Amino acid sequence: MKNALKKGALVSYLSVIIHVAANLLMVPILISEMGDSEYGLYQMVASLFSYISIFETALTAGVLRMYCTALSSGDKQKAENLLAICRRIYRFLTIVLLACGSVLTVTFSFVYKGSLSAPQIRESTVMLALLFVNLCITMSNAVYLTVINANEHFAFVRGLDCAVQIMNPLVCLLVLKQYPFAVTVITIQLLLNIAVALTRYIYAKKVFGAAIRLHKWEASAAKAILIFSAGIMLSNIADQIFWKTDQLILGKIFDTAAVAVYSVATQIYTNYMYAGTTVASVFMPRIAGLYSEKDGVKLISDLFIRVGRIAFTLTFLVLTGFIIFGRQFLMLWVGKTYLPAYRLALIVMLPYTIDIIQNLGLTILQVMDLFKFRAKVYLLAALSNILLTVVMAQRWGVTGAAVSTAVSMFVSSGIIMNCFYRKKVGIDIVLFWKNIALNMVKLLPLSIAAYVLFNEIIVLHGFKELGAAIAVYTLLYSLCVYFFTFNEYEKGLIGSFLKRVKKRGN
Repeated sequence: MKNALKKGALVSYLSVIIHVAANLLMVPILISEMGDSEYGLYQMVASLFSYISIFETALTAGVLRMYCTALSSGDKQKAENLLAICRRIYRFLTIVLLACGSVLTVTFSFVYKGSLSAPQIRESTVMLALLFVNLCITMSNAVYLTVINANEHFAFVRGLDCAVQIMNPLVCLLVLKQYPFAVTVITIQLLLNIAVALTRYIYAKKVFGAAIRLHKWEASAAKAILIFSAGIMLSNIADQIFWKTDQLILGKIFDTAAVAVYSVATQIYTNYMYAGTTVASVFMPRIAGLYSEKDGVKLISDLFIRVGRIAFTLTFLVLTGFIIFGRQFLMLWVGKTYLPAYRLALIVMLPYTIDIIQNLGLTILQVMDLFKFRAKVYLLAALSNILLTVVMAQRWGVTGAAVSTAVSMFVSSGIIMNCFYRKKVGIDIVLFWKNIALNMVKLLPLSIAAYVLFNEIIVLHGFKELGAAIAVYTLLYSLCVYFFTFNEYEKGLIGSFLKRVKKRGN
């Protein structure tokens, strides 16, 4: 189990690097090949569709929790039955979502009739249809993804994700030269998803002999899946409102060009979010095991602090790196037109850092069946964010939209959830923040010095100089972390990792 976790975490970090690199590569490709307006249209439609895709992710979380329990008990028949029940639920929801898709397509055309041109409306309709087909494929394949994750083959899941992330920009670069439209990108994503679905299906069947058999219909099991998933779904809806509604509102108030600028900022802080939250998912089986032990809450609290310290170390490197080099990077990456994205991304990244370094808390809430509270808090905060965004965007433009999201995120993640973790979950949140604050104080002098050096003294020209400067900062940061912030446990992790690398090299 420990080897699976270590391998899964390692491949997850590799997946993060590839995912971020691929996303950063995709943005200039899409902008240069499609243009600002077409890129903005693509982001708008993708933002709208993200509200629908939350059904699949929510149900997957619910089924995974129960399926892990069935596997640990050795009840093969119960495990097969759970997958069969889940597949029936998926099929029913697929029919519902297809009906919703038809209504959504018509509604989209009506709402944005005054903001988009007739060709853009037609193209967006086709894009929505393709995205719904994509969702149906994903939902039909979700049971096999559950089997792979429950058996802790995280390396395979992340490795497959890496392959897709590498192929996506390469294929887009080739095809967009002939067909420079937003619908082209959606079509490519659909074809890649079909390939992923087939690969997961074959792997689950061949490696685990995954069987989906309905021995008997268990209404209680279906109800438990839906009730547990409801909390995840509410939370996912809140997340979509936080991260996607701004673009829809800006598209209605302004135009797709404004959406394009905001979307560049979104790509930056989305990659930041992804880098900080990917690894926590591999701890679901581990936390479920700890919770069943005698001092489960204490053990989970200790794990929360250990993972949070490591998450902060990586997250603070990315955050300070963007503060130091962000302007130069944007100039080289997408040009002067998109320079406002630096300010927009930073406004959101600062408060969201809290959520990233505490991301393991979401998995803990799922295991302890306390996720509904988080879902309610985020939903209320997200609905408030809609009203704030409309008001503030009309007054301060895209900056107002970013500030609205940041304020809502700080209140929900920074204040309310930390109180909940301390009082209801039993996590020693005070000790957690003492660890984070102490490490931050030790690392700030280096970050401040680097900011002055690379923004006031040295002018960077080209990606080579920028890359060299980032490499120097990363090296100095790593040395400071190792000698001034790492405890014996964390140094031991580095030591054991280096020993494994050396052993494999020999």
